[in-house]
Formats: sequence, C-alpha cells, structure tokens
Amino acid sequence: MTAMQRTLRPLFYVLLLSLPLGAPAAVRAESTLLFDDFRVREEWLELDFRFENGFSAKVIETMGRGLPATIEYEIELWRPRASWFDKLEASRRVSYQIQYDVIEREYRVYSPGRIAEIHPSIDELRRAVLIQRSIPIARLEDLHPRSSYYIALTARVIPIELKQVREVEAWLEGKIPGNEDPPTTGGIFGIPERLFGFVASLAGFGDEEIRTKSISFVPEALE
Repeated sequence: MTAMQRTLRPLFYVLLLSLPLGAPAAVRAESTLLFDDFRVREEWLELDFRFENGFSAKVIETMGRGLPATIEYEIELWRPRASWFDKLEASRRVSYQIQYDVIEREYRVYSPGRIAEIHPSIDELRRAVLIQRSIPIARLEDLHPRSSYYIALTARVIPIELKQVREVEAWLEGKIPGNEDPPTTGGIFGIPERLFGFVASLAGFGDEEIRTKSISFVPEALE
C-alpha cells in the first residue's frame, strides 16, 4: 500500500459514513417518466422519452463527493393477448455510469459501446442522460403491422453499488483488481453482501425506481 493510499483510505471511510443512518429525505419534486414520441423510422420502431426530476438531491450530493452513480432504463415492447398473458416482443436496456471528477469539476458518463462523454455542469448531465431520443426498440418486419402494442418503461437510479465500494477498497488496500479472493463480507463495514442493499437504503443510498406504461398503438398507423 502506497503512502497516498494509506492517506486516502480513512478519508474514503469518512466519506461513506458522512450521511447519518435514517437521515430524513430532502423535499424534492416527484420523479416522472414521460413518453414524448414513438415512431417508425428506417424500418425501426423508435422511442423518445424523458425522466423528469430523475436525480434527487441525495444522488447529486453523492456524485459531487466523487462516488459513482448508475442510471438504467429498461424498455420492453409488449403485445396484449386476450385471455392469456401479454407477450414480450422485444426489450432493450440503456445504462450510464456517472463519475464526477472533483479535480476537473466535470461529470464523466460511461455507457457500454460508446466513448466516454464529459459534461461540465449538472444541467448538461441531466440533458444527456435524463432525455433519451431515437432509441431503437424493434424492427418493423418483426412486428405484426395491425396488432396492438404498448411499451413498458422502467428507470432505475443506483447511487452506489457494493461492487463499486469493493473496487475502491481494493485499490486503497493496494490490491490488484482480479487477483484478490472474492470477499465473503461487505469489506470496510464487514457487512454481508445480502445486507448491503438494506444498509445502503438506511443511509440514503438505496436504489430509486419508477415505472410507467404507454398507450396502445398499432405499428401500421405510425408509418
């Protein structure tokens, strides 16, 4: 363990414990998922939507201290079936990991298969990850043109994950990622993995999730 790691380790512990257990939640506007448009373009069914008030004050504060946060969107296309369960025709997951650089004072956004984006302000970050445009859902040729469909949309904000805590802890202990034995407890707190989510929720770091469903539509009518 280097001298810098020995110095940062206690600071990291203090950072995670800086919000007291059971702290009252800040008053905030209610989060809302809104469908802006779904259309057919170049033989694809596409979706526009936005996540109003997606970042709570707690999440913004957590990111501002340098801890990563994750936002996920789960998009499902369903076809209703009379006297039977609705059929899932297509699904898509879009995720972003957000890391605030406390030195450069900028937000870095990582998404699978894409180059990292840099945003200098929280307002720019909101526009980048809370407003989604032209998300492809399914090929038109795979759908029944005269059948009715609807879209189920889930947004999930994850302020902190056990995996992320362990990665930082391993670095602070001078371990090489991938070489250490899998831990059986929650590391710095000695918390079993199955209890980490519960403790995180008590400290105000629990996941926030919201779901909504679109009106029914017929693909043929969108062309």
